[in-house]
Amino acid sequence: MRKHTYVWKISLPYLILLLAVLTGITFFLSNYFQTILEANVTNNLAEQAQLYANLAAPEVSTGTPYSDLAEIINSVSTSSMNHITIILPDGQVIADNEASPASLENYSTHAEVMTALQGKTGTAIRAAGKNGSRLLYVTAPVYSSGKIIAVSQIAISLDTSDSYIQHLRIVLGISSAIIILIVLLVILLYSIRKNNPLSMLLETVEGISQGKPRNIRLIQRNDEIGTLANTFFDLTDQLNRQISDLKNERMKLAAILTNMSDGAILVNLGGVVTLINPAARHMFKYYDDLASAPRTLIEVVRAHEIVNIWNLCQQNNLQQSVAFETPVDREYLQVIGTRLNPTLPEFTLLLFQNLTTQRKLETVRRDFVSNVSHELRTPLASLKALTETLQEGALNDPPAAQRFLTQMDDEIDNLTQMVQELLELSRIESGKVPLLKQLITPQEVINPAVHRMELQAQRSNLSLTVDCSLDLPKIEVDSSRLQEVLVNLIHNAIKFTLPGGSIVVSAEAREETIVFSVKDTGIGIPSDDLSRIFERFYKADRARSGGGTGLGLSICRHLVEAHDGKIWAQSRPGKGSIFSFSIPILKLHAG
Repeated sequence: MRKHTYVWKISLPYLILLLAVLTGITFFLSNYFQTILEANVTNNLAEQAQLYANLAAPEVSTGTPYSDLAEIINSVSTSSMNHITIILPDGQVIADNEASPASLENYSTHAEVMTALQGKTGTAIRAAGKNGSRLLYVTAPVYSSGKIIAVSQIAISLDTSDSYIQHLRIVLGISSAIIILIVLLVILLYSIRKNNPLSMLLETVEGISQGKPRNIRLIQRNDEIGTLANTFFDLTDQLNRQISDLKNERMKLAAILTNMSDGAILVNLGGVVTLINPAARHMFKYYDDLASAPRTLIEVVRAHEIVNIWNLCQQNNLQQSVAFETPVDREYLQVIGTRLNPTLPEFTLLLFQNLTTQRKLETVRRDFVSNVSHELRTPLASLKALTETLQEGALNDPPAAQRFLTQMDDEIDNLTQMVQELLELSRIESGKVPLLKQLITPQEVINPAVHRMELQAQRSNLSLTVDCSLDLPKIEVDSSRLQEVLVNLIHNAIKFTLPGGSIVVSAEAREETIVFSVKDTGIGIPSDDLSRIFERFYKADRARSGGGTGLGLSICRHLVEAHDGKIWAQSRPGKGSIFSFSIPILKLHAG
């Protein structure tokens, strides 16, 4: 049952009134009976207190000692079971049937004692004991020769009366609860939905407003409610079909926005972003919920070029586009802004295309053509010059002709090597070079490569040593390919290390990989070039790079990556270089 139903609105005030009345009756009756009980007990105790005062008067008037008075009090209290205390006007207790008078406090400040000293019957109720039970104290003055010489006090526990009142309250509370439950049951029976046409109509309207299409049953009634329900059925059916169509269109739009690779942002006239798809969130690293925390366009994209496009769309209602590079991630984006006229003129759609990959590919293609042209131009120009020299008469000088022919042969060898390396690199990049893997130790990879380069190192007056433990784990690799990588790295180290230097080839286990390293004491590499030395044709120092093609390190990188490894370099100019690559350790399963 809902609080806002018609039946409930009518019943709730009466239910609250009934609850208030029953609660008031319960408290009134319980307090009334408690007052009557306590008054009866007080009157009874007042009579007893006066009786004890009369008995104590002769003994108190004679003065100390009060031993006879204590015997009288004890003999009388044996039959009544009451707590009797005789108190002097100064508050001193001179007789008590439950404790020694000397151990009791002074009673001069007790209200009931002060009342009795004024010649009246005094009463007071105080909590006493560890359980906090209530005690009723009644006092009466003790007269002698018309003068008050003491106070007689009787105390009795109210536990019995309190228990009775508590029981009465429980009975009244249960009775009130039963009455309220009966009233609630009547209200529930009256407002059950299946018997309440108004509730059925309300439920249907609410469902439609929340986008949950519902149908109602035809109600066989001849009154206005039945007519309203049956007429409303046709409207409900039509709205259900429209809601279903809208849901399907919305799901299609959501699927398109979610799965499209281009970013999309919808901005209203105030510059607030109302929609952003996952691709745009990834581009601009924005993942907050727009529904709970609306953000402006500049807060989301953090790029003034995009805001300028949005402003232009607002001003001239024409499609605008611009390409720019993000300052942080260095990504190249193209944004197209379109005002959604005439359907949604208050919104502007911004589409983002990430052209970073295409731009990089274009740069690589352009650099490749430039580098190949540059590398081919030098040997071709040399061949052209040698040919012209021979044609101009050098053929008639056999020693010179032989020298020129030798130079031409060297240039042709350089061109052949370049073509072979280009073909090799192309085959490796395309995955057409099969790897003949076998399980071997790292030392079996290092030793052949070092042995192959020893003579060249000796000719350059360099120390070439190996630092490789014999107990390293085995790796599953194509030994000839990794030896090719090491030979290339050692060759570069020899080429860029001055005579008297040293080269160390090592291998070590590190984080489930074997890391091979070639360390030299050569001229080093500038930090700006370290990130590019593995690119095709890239040379860190073209003035001192010799006749290399610049393809060796690129081939090394592809061969290492073909083994699921990584290659990197560390260097400081004038301090030498360390070229390293890692190969995963083969994990053998037990059994």
